[in-house]
Amino acid sequence: MSLRGRPRYSSRARCQARVREGRKPVWICSDWTAAEAAVGRARSAAEEVGDVTGIANSRLARAELDRKQGRYAEAEAELSAALSGFSEVGDRGGRARVLHLQGTLENQQGRSDRAQAAYEESLALRRDLGDDAGVAAMLTNLALVAEHVGDLDRAEVLGQEGLAR
Repeated sequence: MSLRGRPRYSSRARCQARVREGRKPVWICSDWTAAEAAVGRARSAAEEVGDVTGIANSRLARAELDRKQGRYAEAEAELSAALSGFSEVGDRGGRARVLHLQGTLENQQGRSDRAQAAYEESLALRRDLGDDAGVAAMLTNLALVAEHVGDLDRAEVLGQEGLAR
């Protein structure tokens, strides 16, 4: 028991409770099996009704799971399929999210030039959509890429611009 008389739970149990309440995505708890099952159910449901956006979203979620587990080739394939789906239905916000994750995946693998290109394309879409939070995130990610390649002046400018959002 805690000092307040409530049962004491492990951090994993607290995390799982937050997932059940919808307050955290399941992969935050590193329960990969449950996360993959949830994404699989979402994709099956979307495929059953022909929901192209739902299928693309489930592919994006699967790509994030693959990336977090170091399965980069699988993540790239899922991102390519998600980008096609979002493009098919004209979902520019979805495309921006895919490009964001593509940039993260490329950066994680040390491919700074490809990461920068993906982040810049996502930034342009997010600016067009008026997505200030997305713009701030892309500017920050571009600052990290600039820092990684040694362009500290550009990193500072981008970082400050991102923080100002």
